[in-house]
Amino acid sequence: MEEFLKNYQENFVNNFISIAEENTASSFSNSEGFLRTLAINLYEVIFFSNDEDKFQDVLRKAFENELNPVYPLTKSLFILLKDFLDFTLESDRVTENVKDLKGIVERIERYVSLAERAFQELFEKVKKEREKERSLDEQFLNIFRIIKESGLEVKTLTFYKEVPVSCKADIVKIERDYVALSLENCSYLKAFLSSDYVFLKIKNAPKPIKAAVLNVNPEKAVILLSRFRFEDIPQEKRKFVRVEPEEKITIQIIYGNRVISGIIRDISVGGVGVYTNEGELPKPGERVKLKFELEGNFFEIDGEVRYVIKEGKFYRMGIQFVSLTPGEEEKIAGYVINIQFNILRKLR
Repeated sequence: MEEFLKNYQENFVNNFISIAEENTASSFSNSEGFLRTLAINLYEVIFFSNDEDKFQDVLRKAFENELNPVYPLTKSLFILLKDFLDFTLESDRVTENVKDLKGIVERIERYVSLAERAFQELFEKVKKEREKERSLDEQFLNIFRIIKESGLEVKTLTFYKEVPVSCKADIVKIERDYVALSLENCSYLKAFLSSDYVFLKIKNAPKPIKAAVLNVNPEKAVILLSRFRFEDIPQEKRKFVRVEPEEKITIQIIYGNRVISGIIRDISVGGVGVYTNEGELPKPGERVKLKFELEGNFFEIDGEVRYVIKEGKFYRMGIQFVSLTPGEEEKIAGYVINIQFNILRKLR
């Protein structure tokens, strides 16, 4: 049986990928590489390590990526079972393989049951969360009805390339699933077209209200919002205003004997955010030297790594400047202000 399972792994992986990609009823938008890795992990856990806890972890990661592997897993396992039965009947060791067949059936039954139970638990969890969201949404809808009736001012806030953009808004419609706001007098409507969410500031509210953007109609200057919750605005807690460069700016990060190249994602007088696809990166807390150029001004600045986050094929690093000179701070601040003005001018 072990030899069959070792030789069959690639067949299982290909069957899993094919079934997953054909199953358009589910959200299988992930790449073939992700599906291949998932299939390999599932196969090895079920037939080699036989570790139920690790199996649950693999399923959980798939669910977190909005992928339900239960159907392709179940169908691929039953194809394996059929192929092993054919293998058994064609083998000279029929009696021994029949005993192995019983073991495979029992293992498949156990892991399919685990997968179905995990999916059911996830389904119930999502159902409860959605019911909670509906209850919370209803509370917010009542708040918006009061605001509309009393004529309280609502300010909408979004961030376009890290630049804050705020406009007054009027509530024009309140439905069960959304609230419609008019941004008719907003000079920076373009900033809201690419927003996934906005913040609403209302007088006497305990906190700003964060809302998901369902749709923006630029012709009518109307924005549809849903999924409301009270939330502080992270950008307002920042000590320094940051901007995204309009042009591609390369940066060198030097630590030890290594030199890493990257692209500046955002910058402020407090530090830089950097994208890089290189490995062996410095860890949070480590000191580095940064070399980059802004508008003809060359900078060589000491920094401290604050975080390193994996984002797809890239890594995003946050690096805090250490001991800027007054001249360096003035030049970077001037660059940030110019970017802000350029962005706002283009939005009008």
